[in-house]
Amino acid sequence: MNKLQIFAIVFTIPAMALNLPRKSARSLLQYEKAKESCLQDWCDARSLPWEKKCTWTTTCQGCPICATICPQWCTDHTLSWETKLKWEGCASCPMPAPNILLIVADDLGYNDLGYRQNKVTDANPHGLNTTSEKGRVFSPTIDRLASESMKLERNYAQSTCTPARVALLTGRYPWRTGMGPIPLVDGMPWGVPGSEKMLAEVLSEAGYATHMVGKWHLGNNDERYTPTFRGFDSFFGLLTGAGDYFEHRTHHEALDFRSTELASKNKLTPNTDEFRGKYSSTIMAERVTDVVQHHKNNGGGKPLFLFMAFQNIHGKWVQAPDDVKNKYNGTFFEDEDGIRVQTALAMVTAMDNAVASIEADFKDAGLWDETFVVFTGDNGGNPMAPGKYGAFGTMWPGGSNYPLRGAKATDWEGGVRCTAFIRGTKEWPVSVGETKELTHITDIFATLVHIAGGSTEGIELDGHNIYDVVSKGAPATRDNIIFDCPYLDSELQTFEEALSVTGRFGAVRKGDLKLFYQQDGARSSTDSEDQMRQLKHDEDELLCDCPDPIDGIFVFNISEDPRECTNLAGEAKYADQIQEMKDLLSSCSKYAAESLADHFRYIPEMNAIWQEQIANTRVFDPSVGTPSWQQYDCAKDYPGKCGWPMR
Repeated sequence: MNKLQIFAIVFTIPAMALNLPRKSARSLLQYEKAKESCLQDWCDARSLPWEKKCTWTTTCQGCPICATICPQWCTDHTLSWETKLKWEGCASCPMPAPNILLIVADDLGYNDLGYRQNKVTDANPHGLNTTSEKGRVFSPTIDRLASESMKLERNYAQSTCTPARVALLTGRYPWRTGMGPIPLVDGMPWGVPGSEKMLAEVLSEAGYATHMVGKWHLGNNDERYTPTFRGFDSFFGLLTGAGDYFEHRTHHEALDFRSTELASKNKLTPNTDEFRGKYSSTIMAERVTDVVQHHKNNGGGKPLFLFMAFQNIHGKWVQAPDDVKNKYNGTFFEDEDGIRVQTALAMVTAMDNAVASIEADFKDAGLWDETFVVFTGDNGGNPMAPGKYGAFGTMWPGGSNYPLRGAKATDWEGGVRCTAFIRGTKEWPVSVGETKELTHITDIFATLVHIAGGSTEGIELDGHNIYDVVSKGAPATRDNIIFDCPYLDSELQTFEEALSVTGRFGAVRKGDLKLFYQQDGARSSTDSEDQMRQLKHDEDELLCDCPDPIDGIFVFNISEDPRECTNLAGEAKYADQIQEMKDLLSSCSKYAAESLADHFRYIPEMNAIWQEQIANTRVFDPSVGTPSWQQYDCAKDYPGKCGWPMR
């Protein structure tokens, strides 16, 4: 289409938009031809079959025309089309799809970034010290990005890694598919069920190039569960849930690190020991450089989706590069507790350095201004992780959630309230500031699909599109979050009977209130918990005693009491609201799926299969001198009992 044709169409369309009821047969014919031509051009540029996947709103009568012609016409006439060319009936036209950078920080605590430490927050209304002045973290890049973004200050995730990542990448609660509350453990022969459609698949269908760098933790023993079989064009990182930051070995001392080619959809390369001795976040940032340059040179006009899932600051292995640790010096860091604090802070700073490198890569490639950024944690911080082989005793000072109560693997605020912010672009603007609307990690899926122009047809989403919340200050469209919902063993079992079984949990927030049941089982336990301060920080103004459960439950007004100091379960005035939350749990329990982790942990036959699967997939590799995790089709030996698609 030449400029003269564009000019003619542009002046035809406004006239029609202003006189929609009085269209002549000739103008209708012109409009339909223009619509078909522009739709096809718009979709061809994104490798989409326009007849099926290019949708347009009735108010705009063909939004892609606006998205394609208006910018070109205004460029030719040196006009800013977003602000100066507001056509009647065309104001809601979709903007061009932006690049998307989705960053996940592993086990990041509520109090682990500089922009929140010692500052006014919901849980710290007077801005008291939440960490010692000498023990503050350096996170300048993330702090600055947050200052350019809408911060989600009442945002939630799940309490552990796998369930949170399932929620993020499917837009659905993990209890629907048996993917929570207990995370995947090395060697478990399952992953995100094949019936689930994942974010990268949806964005790929919408015309995006899709790449992942970092930690997966959603299935590793059968390649069909891995990223390049779930919508990503490439993958670089670890498939399991944790590992040594330098050696890249997991809990079973087995190598777990993959580096596929940059065009590897439906391919998985073997483990590589090429990066042994190199720090995790450093090599991940270097991989992003390769991805961005590859996209710049070979992207073919597609927008880029990069999922950057950091390993930092996950516990168990507690490590940071010496040059980063050396930024924290002085007598404060010289005793035993000081060395612990130094390591924990350096892990955050190493991640911040990587984020700075990624931003620079996008800017160098000319992509940054058109990149929509989402930053989120996956669950609360984990101050109880002991470090590799207990090197730091029973407690390390990372993952600080103070002054929130509890930590990762609990349904207290410290386990599920999650740091997150969203930064927009010129075409997809986001307000700067903070919102106290109720949001959940599932909402990221729905929001990103919206700005990408993708389709969620056939997906029963739990997440809500929050673009209007972050761009216009609109109220959230959700009023509840069901964190954990117990599955039933039979139709005769009640949800409260199910909650008496170890490993099953019930937690819900509705409006200002949160209800959860006392449980002392491993993972997502909701027994009484403390507020855990960073080591060497002894100010106690924000501490309060943990209340006892009342009739087996805790109920808090989180808007007024985010530190969960006062259990309201026994107060009559909340009886109706408490019953509504119990009704939500009763209802969801009827269709909650059996936990796959429970299935393989507690059923003897299935536990034996799991142990056999570990033996089949943890295989000694003479080329690296240690075992490494390999692929094995468990369903071949036990059809219908394990392996792909596992529901």
